Amino acid sequence: MDSAPLTILRGATVKPPRKVRRQAWMLVLLLSLVVLIIVNVWSVTSDAQRQQRLRQHGLTVTVRVGDCIGNLGGSGSTGAGYTCTGHYHLSGRDFSETIIGQSSFLAPGSSLKGIVDPDNHQFIVASSALDTLGASPVAYWPSFVSGAALLVGTWRYRRRR
Repeated sequence: MDSAPLTILRGATVKPPRKVRRQAWMLVLLLSLVVLIIVNVWSVTSDAQRQQRLRQHGLTVTVRVGDCIGNLGGSGSTGAGYTCTGHYHLSGRDFSETIIGQSSFLAPGSSLKGIVDPDNHQFIVASSALDTLGASPVAYWPSFVSGAALLVGTWRYRRRR
């Protein structure tokens, strides 16, 4: 068996024409945009469904705060809320999870009312923060921008052919 690459034919290399290479890259780019749009829409929609589930069917539990750590903003000089860990008991199991939506400091050992996702008992939100959570329509903007880029790219690609 000869171990020479298959791209060589009688000493000459096979190189696709520039137009074919450009078309292949455009196809990869357009498919990447389609995947980006699908993933973004799925993510935002899934988050909105979870928030709706929490509001309508959320399970109320008493959460004991384990610890609370202050967060800093991107510059390192501005406070950006707190990350608190809470312990709670639900359906015969003990959980220790991060409390979502906590913007103020909670003393370790204190208790608060939490809402647990009925489909995922490891997802807990402070009941006081439930009203502030919400999927903003702005979250869909990356999909709109990617969709516009996809349409423009497809239109330009078609026009050149």
